[in-house]
Amino acid sequence: MARLARLRVNKDEVARFCRDLSSVLAYMDMLREVDTGDVEATVHVQALVNVYREDAPGPSLDVGEALRNAPRVHGNAFEVPLVMDED
Repeated sequence: MARLARLRVNKDEVARFCRDLSSVLAYMDMLREVDTGDVEATVHVQALVNVYREDAPGPSLDVGEALRNAPRVHGNAFEVPLVMDED
C-alpha cells in the first residue's frame, strides 16, 4: 500500500502500520456482525438539500505550467505507474 501511495516507510513503520491495519480490519469484522435489518438506510444524518454553490469559472494553469513539476509526462498528461493489470 505504501508503494501505491508513493510513501517511504521504514521497517518499524511497516510493522506498526500492519498492526494498525489488522486492528481496523478486526473492528470492521465486528461491525459486519451488527444486525441493521430494522434500521432505515440513510445517506446523510442531516436532511441537507442542494447545498452546493454555483460554478464560478476562473483562471487556471496552462498545460505547460501544470505539468512542469510532474515526475513523468506523456503528451499533455501526467504519466503514472500502472496500478492494476488488465488480466
